Amino acid sequence: MRVTAAAVLAGLAVASAVLVLGAVGASPSADERMAAFVRKTCMAGLKDPANVERIVEAADWPRFLDRSSPQESFMTVIGTWRASVDDGTVLVSVATSDNRGRPQNLCAIVFEEAKPNRAGFLAAVSAGWALDTVMDSSSALRHEMYSVRNAQPGDLVLQMNSTQDGLVVSMTLLGTK
Repeated sequence: MRVTAAAVLAGLAVASAVLVLGAVGASPSADERMAAFVRKTCMAGLKDPANVERIVEAADWPRFLDRSSPQESFMTVIGTWRASVDDGTVLVSVATSDNRGRPQNLCAIVFEEAKPNRAGFLAAVSAGWALDTVMDSSSALRHEMYSVRNAQPGDLVLQMNSTQDGLVVSMTLLGTK
């Protein structure tokens, strides 16, 4: 049986199409779903912390801390809530502060049960962003900080803490207008 180059190429094209279509139809991984939740929630909170309060109200997340909680701090905590994502829960906090005379909003996520894998989560949460490493150090936890060059609002910083075996423990986005 003689196989021509055209037949081989046609076969490869069909196999490639099947693989591509299979990948397109594949559902997002748990890390990607968590990153989508974090990015949607936090970017809304960076634009205006009241946006997260509206999300909370619609989803009926339990509140742990709010504006009325007495605290001495460099920031004002708007609220902290527990949200369910897939089979796990996260704590979502939004706050405001001042960064060198400019208003700054922050959104922090603490992963309780479901801790995403660092590599997949970082790739998904920062998709489309140009990151400059500001800090990357390790001790019991890996601490990372990135400046996002091409995202709004104004100045955007992504901070992340993960375990030595690559599970994300917490993540913070800080946006300065």
